[in-house]
Amino acid sequence: MPSKIQEEKVAVPLPIQPETVRAVTFKNNANIQARFAVGTASSGLLNIGESKTVNIKEAMGTPLQIVVAMKLPNPLNCEIYRGTISGDNRATNFCFEAKGDVAKPSVQPCNGTQVTDAKKVEFRNEAGFISKPTLNYFVNGSPKSISSEDTLLEMNRVFYLPTNADKDSDITLLVNNVGITGRYNWHEIKIDRKSGSSVCYKVWGDYATPKINPCSLSASARTIKFKNNGAFVAKLTVVFDPPNQVVTNNTNLLESDVQEIPRTTTGKPIEVFIELDEGSSWKKFYTTTVPANFTGEICFKTEGTTFNPNGSTCDDELNVSPNVDTRQIVFKNEAGYDAQISVMYFEMQNVGGTKVAIPKTVASGFINLGKSRTISLPKDIAPNMPITIILQGNATVKNDIRSTTLPAD
Repeated sequence: MPSKIQEEKVAVPLPIQPETVRAVTFKNNANIQARFAVGTASSGLLNIGESKTVNIKEAMGTPLQIVVAMKLPNPLNCEIYRGTISGDNRATNFCFEAKGDVAKPSVQPCNGTQVTDAKKVEFRNEAGFISKPTLNYFVNGSPKSISSEDTLLEMNRVFYLPTNADKDSDITLLVNNVGITGRYNWHEIKIDRKSGSSVCYKVWGDYATPKINPCSLSASARTIKFKNNGAFVAKLTVVFDPPNQVVTNNTNLLESDVQEIPRTTTGKPIEVFIELDEGSSWKKFYTTTVPANFTGEICFKTEGTTFNPNGSTCDDELNVSPNVDTRQIVFKNEAGYDAQISVMYFEMQNVGGTKVAIPKTVASGFINLGKSRTISLPKDIAPNMPITIILQGNATVKNDIRSTTLPAD
């Protein structure tokens, strides 16, 4: 019988592929001592001008967290950079470089490295006082905090938002200052966690009137600017969609401040008022309104003294109404004493479903020789109701100078 030949297949082993080696180089070109970590690998402490390349231990496809910390006496380690290399990044070599100094350290990717920076809160000290920022948050309901050391003028610090922070709890930036009477908690800001971008705040001014503002404003933001040209400490308050409000910093003579005004939802006019510091209380001396839908920037200023303070727009216009047809009354003081103009007119307002003529008075406040004010009146005022003009002087033989009326049209 013919023999049956049985073929047996033998598996041939495939050649072993070498594992892809990935590495990160860290260049410390900053005047600091720094430690670099990528995933679970670390560079150890590097001195000024030192570089080190470390191999990545995690497999390809694993997202890698990059952390750079600066060594300080207190706190021992100050985190100055955090970012993530995506798991989809198939590159094998990465590079990061530190620049700057202890006051303003920075870290940037180099040689084309693609990385996503973590969300952070940046703090800049541009003030004439010592200030210490602290980031407060909660983990499993327990309060936690990260603090920097005391910062001086021209020092920057960053806080990267903790990934383990409770999602339903606030994260705040608390600013602690050193003033005449010692250390005190001065200002606390709630961080918008829903925003996809990082934020930055700067402190400025002096220890008597410290101030804080965002480091920059969006080009599309609508703003109100406040210039204090009066011989007193003053602040400006903007009330929108009551009770929401934005308040400027307390400003000294010749200081100015800019605040972003959020979009309104009720359509109600925005109220603007200015107050001066009388020591134990604040005195309101100027009030006006602007339309809810204003755009761009509106500027207000103060002049005078604590005895005769006055406010206006920065172009010396009172009763400003952007995007509204107006007519103007111009008042010029060419006398050798302080003088003011008061204008009373009537606006038609809806009261209980009925149109009623409501009186409104606009006063320039006492202004000095050579000063002028422009009072804007809306063209659409109550018909057949006179406009009353009153001129008054201050510390003259006859303070009531003149009173007259103009027709509504």
